Amino acid sequence: MKTRSYLYLAVVALLSLSLAGCRTKQTAENAAAFTKRQRNEQLIPLAQYPTDVQAMTAKTTITLDYEGHSTTLKGRLRMRRDEVIQMSITALGLVEVASIEFTPKGTYLIDRVNKRYVLLDYSSGLISYAGINFNTVQALFWNRLFIPGEKEAWNNVGNFVLSNTDTQCLVEPSRQRMLKCKFFTDNNYKMYKGEILGLRAFLHLEMLRIYSPSPKANGNAMAVPYVTQYDKVVTKQKTVNETMNLIIADLLEAEKLLKESDTFLNEELNYTVRWDRRYYFNYYAVLGTLARAYMYKGDHTNALTYANMIIEEGEDYNSDFSWTSNDTMESKYENQVNRLFSGECLFYLNVKDFNDIVKYHFTSSASNDTFTPSETKAEQIFEKGLGLGNDYRLHKNFQYDGADKYLWKYHQYEGGACNDIVPVLRKTESYYIAAEILKESDPERAIELLNLVREARNLEFAPLSDLTPEQIQEEVAKEYRKEFLAEGQMFFYYKRLDASRIEGAGINAQSIYVLPMPDTEIEFGERK
Repeated sequence: MKTRSYLYLAVVALLSLSLAGCRTKQTAENAAAFTKRQRNEQLIPLAQYPTDVQAMTAKTTITLDYEGHSTTLKGRLRMRRDEVIQMSITALGLVEVASIEFTPKGTYLIDRVNKRYVLLDYSSGLISYAGINFNTVQALFWNRLFIPGEKEAWNNVGNFVLSNTDTQCLVEPSRQRMLKCKFFTDNNYKMYKGEILGLRAFLHLEMLRIYSPSPKANGNAMAVPYVTQYDKVVTKQKTVNETMNLIIADLLEAEKLLKESDTFLNEELNYTVRWDRRYYFNYYAVLGTLARAYMYKGDHTNALTYANMIIEEGEDYNSDFSWTSNDTMESKYENQVNRLFSGECLFYLNVKDFNDIVKYHFTSSASNDTFTPSETKAEQIFEKGLGLGNDYRLHKNFQYDGADKYLWKYHQYEGGACNDIVPVLRKTESYYIAAEILKESDPERAIELLNLVREARNLEFAPLSDLTPEQIQEEVAKEYRKEFLAEGQMFFYYKRLDASRIEGAGINAQSIYVLPMPDTEIEFGERK
């Protein structure tokens, strides 16, 4: 009887320690002024998270503090959703000294040192009163909201109360038993604000590049309005140069905020949005946009600074933006070939049902508006006649159909590596920016940067060398044309330079650089 009591208390103690030492980290909006509907919209996704994981294994470290004494034990956690949770505790990382197993029927605890064990069901006295059952324990280890004693939380979120602390949102069951549960959200404020400011700047830069003259052409011309608040009053226009300064100011503030909060730099923060930061306007997306914005403005000093920050990060093969490997590009499985070089992207979009767009514009079966450069034109762009036909951007990203070559970089394969992805910012742009800036002051470095990209695209056998500044600029233009084909960046390259001629176009380029604003903007916004 004493043995049973001892182990019974051990189970309760272990659960208590786990519940006290592990807090469920979820993401929720500020709780102030939430309606019932809004509260439910916030809590149901949190209560259901995660929904797709069926099994999990992890190494564990357990620290026990008792009357001034502290003991740290290592172990391993194994879980299968809705079936079993096994925790093994080892001494010196080698010998198992104890284990505990939770199943829907009960808890099985083994003390191997003292050769004792006990089997408990969840209806037993203190455990039942505390509201501990298999679902409670599973939710704890699975990092989910739970209500003590209940199977699911998502269908009963009305029993939760939301309140604010100084830095976090607090979620608590409104009616609790002996077991008191508090769930704190992560403090994601800086990351959210950084992303929003960065996106605001990025989108205004895109509109500026479309609807306003370039700074080189006319920096004093009236530009698109820079909107910073939702208001019934129409935002007045500023000049191109003034708007550029507002864009850069937002980006610099975003850089500061994300440097402190982005999980790309601080994985220990362990936010729930860690999943793939390329889908969010992350720290490196801000740096890449700063390099683009300063270059567009004509501030080469700062443009080079931010371009180099991306280059330095990208050259680390352990970084999040390392070059796409030859093994990936030469995979025998077509659906695994990374034609978008997505791992090199700083920021990309997820486009739902993107296959419908691809079929309409980039396949032989499309009836209208199909991107169909001739085979001769495609090979001219990628300089196949000069022996550069092994370029991945040519022989992996095009598909023959008679005399035409169809762009294949966006092709959607079932289970493909890059389905529904649209690149927005690439690290290679920073290489081209730096090369263009350094073409006169440091031509060797400029050539080296271009060769790094060419090598990553399977052209290591044909390095560039002994180029004049003018020739470097020509190579930069060629790289823009190859790298950003069907991505829309080539137009802005020519516009930034205020070039009078666009390769392959028979009209004066300067006459088409500024697209007309929508009629509603002109009529109601009094735009000039």
